Amino acid sequence: MKNLLLTVLILLLTTPLFSQNLPVPTKWKIKKIGVSLGIERDMISNLDGNYLIDIGKNVSATLPNGTKLDNMYGGVCENPHIRLTVALEVPHLKNTEFQLGVNAFFNRYDGAYYWGDNFFDSVTEYYDADYISVDLFSHELGLEAALVKRLSFGSFLNLYGGVGTNLGYSIGDELHISGNNLQSVNKNSDRSNADIFTGTTYREETYHSFAAKDAFHQRLFLQAGAGFVLFKRLELGIEYRGGLGYKATFNGPTKGTKLHSIGASAKWIL
Repeated sequence: MKNLLLTVLILLLTTPLFSQNLPVPTKWKIKKIGVSLGIERDMISNLDGNYLIDIGKNVSATLPNGTKLDNMYGGVCENPHIRLTVALEVPHLKNTEFQLGVNAFFNRYDGAYYWGDNFFDSVTEYYDADYISVDLFSHELGLEAALVKRLSFGSFLNLYGGVGTNLGYSIGDELHISGNNLQSVNKNSDRSNADIFTGTTYREETYHSFAAKDAFHQRLFLQAGAGFVLFKRLELGIEYRGGLGYKATFNGPTKGTKLHSIGASAKWIL
């Protein structure tokens, strides 16, 4: 995956758009400064509980009695972000912006969830089940760059499209393992106190928390968006990004990622 991203970047830099008449950096002019807030789904390829456990440090948790990471029924990846950006006008490339940004992802959440065997409760007359939840919470700081073309309609509407990449480093990660296991109760011999157990089952709860390993992230993305200009200075916009990347955990596994991102932005035109 890393070699693929590097190859794509090299090809981009050799295209006419990048190679023709590029000026020296001292002639570039800051066009806009802005901030963006949004949500990203940077889904890890083949995400499962075993992968998340491998990211933990000195994981010694035992799963609830009889519960195994077999029947995965769902997963999640949610990444709220804030992005500060500077847009530079590229000389000799009409309606083209070179955007630089600083990213922060707080409380990134990757999770995998499993069901165990079903039990029928004769008192409540419904099926209940074992479950196990493996969750990774992390914070990522990063830098990004994108080359974006602008299509203007009058002085109030701009449409954007481009390509970019970002690099990030996640720190302060935590791994949480929680769940329960339903244990059968023989009401004639096992249950001596009716206040403790009701029905024919009881829950064995478990919860463990561990520090997790740091990781390096890289993504290559396409982006599209629209901006509405107010008072000739303020541009309010929406933006979508889609792309591919990877997450490399130090002393741990490396996995490919698929990015879908949407956000709202406010930019000040200089």
